[in-house]
Amino acid sequence: MGSISHQGSVSSISKDFIEVVLDHNIRCEACGAQSSCKVSKSGENLIKLPNNKSDLVLGDRISISITTQKA
Repeated sequence: MGSISHQGSVSSISKDFIEVVLDHNIRCEACGAQSSCKVSKSGENLIKLPNNKSDLVLGDRISISITTQKA
């Protein structure tokens, strides 16, 4: 198992979802999950997540981590 992490900024908040603009990371170029992750070479990408953390505000910096496993 491995882990993929990205830093980003909260760009939109609704009752059900938050949107986060992910920062590009130089390590993305060699990552095996690049086709799934789709963080663009232009430097940012948007991800929509369930809103289960009510204390977030626009502009907050957050870290998103995904644990991977082989099928």
